[in-house]
Amino acid sequence: MRASRLLAALLLLAAAGQWSAAQPASDKLCFSELQVLGSHNSYHQAPPAELLAAFGGLASGPLLAWEYTQPPLSLQLDAGVRALELDVYWDPQGRLYGQSAGLRIAGMNGWLTEPQYQQPGFKVLHIPDFDYRTRCILLSECLDGIRQWSDAHPGHLPIQLHLEVKDGPQAAALLGDGLAEVLQGLLNSSAAEGPASFVQPLQSTPQLFFDLQAELKAAFGGSTADGGILLTPDDVRAAVGAAPAADLQQILLTPAGGAGSCPWPSLSSMRGRVLVKLIQYGGSTLAAALQQAYPNLAGSLAWVERNGEQPLEQAVFRAAAIGRLQDAATAFSFALPANATAMVGDLVGAVESATAEGYLVRARADVDTVEARAGFVVRRDAILASGAQVVASDYVLPAVAVEPLLASGTQQAASSNYSVQLPGGLPGRCLRPSGSSSGGSSGMSGSSGDVLEMYGASGGSQDAIFCGPLYVDASTEAEGASGAEGGTAGSQQAPPVVEAAADSPGSAGGTAAAPQPQPGQQSAGASSGGVRRSLPTAASLAAAAAATLAAAVMCVA
Repeated sequence: MRASRLLAALLLLAAAGQWSAAQPASDKLCFSELQVLGSHNSYHQAPPAELLAAFGGLASGPLLAWEYTQPPLSLQLDAGVRALELDVYWDPQGRLYGQSAGLRIAGMNGWLTEPQYQQPGFKVLHIPDFDYRTRCILLSECLDGIRQWSDAHPGHLPIQLHLEVKDGPQAAALLGDGLAEVLQGLLNSSAAEGPASFVQPLQSTPQLFFDLQAELKAAFGGSTADGGILLTPDDVRAAVGAAPAADLQQILLTPAGGAGSCPWPSLSSMRGRVLVKLIQYGGSTLAAALQQAYPNLAGSLAWVERNGEQPLEQAVFRAAAIGRLQDAATAFSFALPANATAMVGDLVGAVESATAEGYLVRARADVDTVEARAGFVVRRDAILASGAQVVASDYVLPAVAVEPLLASGTQQAASSNYSVQLPGGLPGRCLRPSGSSSGGSSGMSGSSGDVLEMYGASGGSQDAIFCGPLYVDASTEAEGASGAEGGTAGSQQAPPVVEAAADSPGSAGGTAAAPQPQPGQQSAGASSGGVRRSLPTAASLAAAAAATLAAAVMCVA
């Protein structure tokens, strides 16, 4: 029996012994008080090494940001990720994205042969021509995979799916007009087969969002009111008796620390649901096209997430702390800045400012592989403790666990075990101290007197939520990490509890073949969630479980 299955069995036995004393505590937790782990560019696979090598200095600078590979979406969900992000490009006729000018510049065939590129429908990729490798070429493939996983795990916490629709010239926007002209010259002189120019993504119109809505409906069956699994703006408006075009900010923005009842549907009713969020910038052509298609999001299957400083109507979700740590000296090298820790303080301030206004915030624990290369965990630990509802990373599994999943000819940026995981190692984590009432302050501030509560650990059918205390592990303070300020002093660690049965391999939440990030014993190896550790043995897990369960309360939804 695998270690995680052994612990799952122990957890269930303990829960059975306390069943009569269990309280429906999870019903008291508001959606805005839930923290989940998210992956950034969830579809992404690192470009071919040959392509990166063809660009000389760029390959040791800006293109380093692309050297990461995400596991398949199903493995991410198995591992407890509950927020995904996809970049999508409108391609109503098909054939627009079946090329890589970068490959042709590198002397390789620049035509992409996968048949999906010829089909109509949104395509999923990062940067056309250069960073195009993806887990699912068609958006419909990604959506169908998420739906299948959801149907197989109906007790999961709500999956938050972020979609960033991209339009306009991407290569020039990324590289600058001057460098784009140089690359066009290299493309013109290449003797290899392939395209004669770079992809020009289509400009956004209301029809783009009508087409996107059709794909969402086909995969998820539409809104909850219509029998689908999407929780939509109109679903929530109807639940509170508001008009179809009512201001969502008036309904749902509850400032952190404010009193009052939770404005969201109960968390138990949101299990098994999917929330789609369109990443948008106020004042953009995309925001204007969406407003034309679905004024005030009336009838829309998707929400909007505000990015940038300009206000965005109807946005109750917001991105903060999503920028790279950089200064003038590291803008090109992608090395860790000397004042990285001070920069992290500014990022945390941005998260706290947004949550203070009532937004549900998505923040990034690492950006462009900088933290993973340097072994710098200060940002990760600070974002986990900041009160952000979604903590996103390029490393939801340790880099070494992803190595077997790499496509031929690619490489990982980080050879270490850098990764990000929620304290407690479960799919969800409370953003308020255990036992406090809904509407309290955000941010985890539990003390050693708190108890561990694992909501929904009922026979493997529901995701569990960690609502226990955080501990500072003094043994990590002196270890440090490579780089200017890479130490883990003050990093916080949860008690050594592995995933509840809901997400253990061999149960409803996982497969025996799926690599599972797990909290465990300290070691000088991996670094994840503020703890350096190796995978625990069955004996150590059993001992840890016995010690933890003596002070634990098992609560079921």
